[in-house]
Amino acid sequence: MTKLAFAGMLLALLIPSRPATSAVAIDFVEGDHTVAVGVPFTLQLRISGDGALLDPPLRSFDIEIGFSRSGMAFDGVNFGDPVLGDQLDFDGLADKSVVGPFDGGAVLSFVRIAETSNDLTTPLHPGVFVLATLTFHALASGPTQIGVYETTLDGYDGGYPEVFMGASTITAVPEPSSLLWALGALGLIAGRRIGAGGRTR
Repeated sequence: MTKLAFAGMLLALLIPSRPATSAVAIDFVEGDHTVAVGVPFTLQLRISGDGALLDPPLRSFDIEIGFSRSGMAFDGVNFGDPVLGDQLDFDGLADKSVVGPFDGGAVLSFVRIAETSNDLTTPLHPGVFVLATLTFHALASGPTQIGVYETTLDGYDGGYPEVFMGASTITAVPEPSSLLWALGALGLIAGRRIGAGGRTR
């Protein structure tokens, strides 16, 4: 073996290899959500990898979320994990944007959220964490779906070969006070019928 070939092998051993990238999922923490019509509710949008640490760490995301225009309305978003904080904004330098809601056809509305980290050092991200908490309110009773429709992710040292996008089912029920009012009205009507029946005997 020549000295040059030996030196090349030694150099390859000494220089750490670039870590392999992994697949990730972008979905909601809860797959099913029961809410009251007209009452604000939140959905946590998360990223999850297949290890204890996200590989590579996430530098930026641009995510489009679609939902039924007749079933629910978008109220706002808070970036980051409510417990761990914003994993892309440790130094307070991140660029964040929210676009929408905007119509996307006959029945769907979309909102686009994006964040780019400008942290001074490369972070270590946990394998699962919340990117943002979105607030909506239901417009009508019944089930509807909200889903991740498009994603662009950028890691610090590479990308992600596969991105799985999830959805959540939202089931809206009448607001509790409205339901009590309706039950009371039914009871009043039933009482009147009984009273009317008694008078005819």
